[in-house]
Amino acid sequence: MNAIRAASTAIDWRARTGTAVLHAARILVGAFYLFAGLNYFFELVALGNSHEFLELMIPGGYFAFVKALQVAGGIMLLSNRFVVAGLVLLTPVTVNIVIFLITIYQAQIADGVVVLILNLVLLWGYRDAFREIFRPQRTPKF
Repeated sequence: MNAIRAASTAIDWRARTGTAVLHAARILVGAFYLFAGLNYFFELVALGNSHEFLELMIPGGYFAFVKALQVAGGIMLLSNRFVVAGLVLLTPVTVNIVIFLITIYQAQIADGVVVLILNLVLLWGYRDAFREIFRPQRTPKF
């Protein structure tokens, strides 16, 4: 009887720890992207010189679009209501940031890797929501 109780306590502890890690990752990623997006529009914190590549994306409006996605995704994660939709918006942004940092601007690669790891933790935690995407379907449903 004590072994069963100990096993259920261990499972409870793992579930609570996993939930706490998911909440922390969700809040950190959501706050990071919300702040990064809002900082572009309202210049909350003055940033240093940007890279030439980023300077090319600003005039055409591409960068404003990405920053709007960051704001929307950050709000979705922080509200805890549309987490999966927020991950769908922010995961490609995270991957692009990491690729940019690896290939062009290595100075801040640690920041990108931390956000990527937190994003992967969230994707793993919400993996059940993504199973349908990877299920083969032979005929479209109308």
